Amino acid sequence: EYGAEMFIIEQGVVSVLNLDGKTPFKYLNDGSFFGELALLFGGLRTRSIMAVSHSNIYTLSQSALEVVLKDYPTVLETLVMNIRANYDSMELQQFLTQYVVDDDDMD
Repeated sequence: EYGAEMFIIEQGVVSVLNLDGKTPFKYLNDGSFFGELALLFGGLRTRSIMAVSHSNIYTLSQSALEVVLKDYPTVLETLVMNIRANYDSMELQQFLTQYVVDDDDMD
């Protein structure tokens, strides 16, 4: 699935599933976010998410993110720091070479 938005957890717990799509890899809770890698780099999603508890989750589209970044440029630093903390360099390289979508591929 193409990453056209990212998600922010207001309240609740979700699990990030391993590549098998079944086994929890890690858990995210209040204030955490996911989907930023695909949104920032225009790629396909690499992991699935499953709610563990009742959760309130907001979506942030690409256009909304652009507005936020104009007013709060340090948000980009937070997103990049999150990517660096959650993905090792091999996984990032694989994502960039395998999952990033050219604009022509979306037509």
